[in-house]
Amino acid sequence: MMHPLKLSTDQLAEIALDFENRVSEGLATPNRQIRCLPTYIPLDRQVSEGQAFVLDLGGSNLRAGVIKCEKGQWELIKRTSKLQMPWERNDPFDRNRFLDILANALVELDYHEALPLGYCFSYPAEPTPDRDVILLKWAKGIDVPGTLDRKMGQLLLEHLSTTVTKVQCNSVTVINDTVAALVAGMADAETTSTIGLIAGTGTNMAAAMDPADIPKLSAAGLDKGLLPVVLESGNYLPPYLSEWDDEVDRESNNPGEQRFEKAVSGAYLGYLFKALFPDIPFDESQGGAGLVSVLKRSGDYPVEVLTGAGMIYHRSADLVAAALSGLIQLLYKRQNKSKIRIVAEGALFWGQVSEHDQYRQRVETTLRVLLKTFNLDHLIIELFKKEDANLIGSAIAALS
Repeated sequence: MMHPLKLSTDQLAEIALDFENRVSEGLATPNRQIRCLPTYIPLDRQVSEGQAFVLDLGGSNLRAGVIKCEKGQWELIKRTSKLQMPWERNDPFDRNRFLDILANALVELDYHEALPLGYCFSYPAEPTPDRDVILLKWAKGIDVPGTLDRKMGQLLLEHLSTTVTKVQCNSVTVINDTVAALVAGMADAETTSTIGLIAGTGTNMAAAMDPADIPKLSAAGLDKGLLPVVLESGNYLPPYLSEWDDEVDRESNNPGEQRFEKAVSGAYLGYLFKALFPDIPFDESQGGAGLVSVLKRSGDYPVEVLTGAGMIYHRSADLVAAALSGLIQLLYKRQNKSKIRIVAEGALFWGQVSEHDQYRQRVETTLRVLLKTFNLDHLIIELFKKEDANLIGSAIAALS
């Protein structure tokens, strides 16, 4: 009998088809399991000149910078060091302290021109036509009371205007990290279907889609051309989850939500390992990095522990591949393009256990097997890494 953490090709193909159907539902109807949130950033509007402040708030870290575009070339001319956010999983974090940290990152740039701000905000939020987002819920074990249902860009601008005089922001554009990756990777990919993928502390996907393929969206008043659609795929509930997944979900601060993220992302892989091996000394809060550390220290653990850790790691990559294959099927049916560019961000995705055990390689191998199963092995798949994608994509959005 197959171990519950080891998924067969047939099971992964079933997950892919289910994922495709859930995305179709989300494009047609609001508030579905996969929400499919259109972002009102026109992807065909070229930017050749300008400067912007940028903020990138990921699962664990914050970065700030100033991006300059000259003759279509993007350059990060000022940047702060990466700041680890001081919040703790499942521990409420003060709102004013949260906003102070963002504001101080911009102050640290010591840049006094009035510029638009591109804000990459990596939590479930509903984009609005005025280029802001309304926070739907926190994820990855984070909670900042007093922010739900608020416009996150407006909240920050108000805080800057009342507490900071050294930073002049004349507007703010807030986008998801998947959209930032997608936008940054589309510059030279006009004939390619493009997907933004995050596989790190959290997980999510975005795709460039025609408004005509988003039935729930009224195209009236929208510019022609592709729009980014944030899937919020971390909330997908895949079949074939295990009893250990259920345990991690029960012990989380949001039971019943973000089940795909809890099975896949770095924030939760350590908790899965601890659920599987409760008697092994292990700090589950180390997440994916801790799991990889176990796999790299093969001489320190029994074979069954290493086998279980490997199953958690590889299943994460396989689930990402299944979701990608489901999304690729949908895009191919609607756009009929033979090249698919996947702009991927995240330490988990680009990390590895060894030269022969790489997460990215596992995703690509499983993805190609699944596409062959669906008679789509003729598609050209490119897994693409863009340096400073979140910062550059946020600047493009702010200036577009």
